[in-house]
Amino acid sequence: VRREVDNSIIVLNLESNRIFQIDGVAIEAWEMIDGKKKVSAISRALKEKHDWSESKTNQLVLSFCETLQKQDLVEA
Repeated sequence: VRREVDNSIIVLNLESNRIFQIDGVAIEAWEMIDGKKKVSAISRALKEKHDWSESKTNQLVLSFCETLQKQDLVEA
């Protein structure tokens, strides 16, 4: 379950009943996750939009995706 509140997205994991808040650039990454795009494509899109270094972008996106997987919000 997902709901937008102010400048954040609140996600509820129905299995664990845990609530997660996503904000900032993580919202952009979250909205690109569709089960089809590769992590590298998401990193590339954010890198181009924000003019970040490739290593910084890859590190941020990979860390975000790993967190989502650990919390069972996305599948590997």
